[in-house]
Amino acid sequence: MECRAGADFVLVAHADNAVTTISRQDAELIFLNRKRRWPDGGNIAVVINENPKIYDSFSYTVLKRSPRQYLIFRKKMLFRGQGMPPPTVKTDREVVDFVSAHINGLGYISPEAVTPAVKVVQVSQ
Repeated sequence: MECRAGADFVLVAHADNAVTTISRQDAELIFLNRKRRWPDGGNIAVVINENPKIYDSFSYTVLKRSPRQYLIFRKKMLFRGQGMPPPTVKTDREVVDFVSAHINGLGYISPEAVTPAVKVVQVSQ
């Protein structure tokens, strides 16, 4: 599975982030708060896009979970004291704003929402 134009979503990182490709498994671990650092040691700052079409596709494709299962996971994370769940936003623009403001930011948006402020990170098997 590769996330590229034509898919319902693309992963995006800060334009200056050195990472260009990550595995689907690493993306899953990052969004499940089990992998917290980029290869250069920077703390990954994840943001969740709750736009239903994008959120659903991302949850099933990358996390191999339903959107509801992922929501429950994030709530349990907080309840069990396993850390703060990532911030959530409602629009692609908010994800772009977050990621462009955080050098270690990572989120997902619709392909048509990509701007020069962020870069697409390819997801491979």
